[in-house]
Amino acid sequence: MSHAHLLALLGVVAGAAAQSATGMGFSLVAGPALVLLHGPRHGVAVTVALAAVASAVPLLRERHHARPADVARLLVPTLLCTPLAALAVRGVGT
Repeated sequence: MSHAHLLALLGVVAGAAAQSATGMGFSLVAGPALVLLHGPRHGVAVTVALAAVASAVPLLRERHHARPADVARLLVPTLLCTPLAALAVRGVGT
């Protein structure tokens, strides 16, 4: 394993620890290491994908405590706006 891969792995582990302790922070901690390893385009994509998993796993695990109306209030705008944001930034940095 290269030093860059080890740094990225440590970043992901530290980001997961921050997410589990505070409910946020995965992308702030893991993102820079993943961007260094994969470059800006793929590093951000990997960070967003892993952050989605880091948010979905606790929600699925604790779903009996979740309030469906609150989940929908957050999830619906996210599902509508994410593709628009992706289209808006797809040519940035190329």
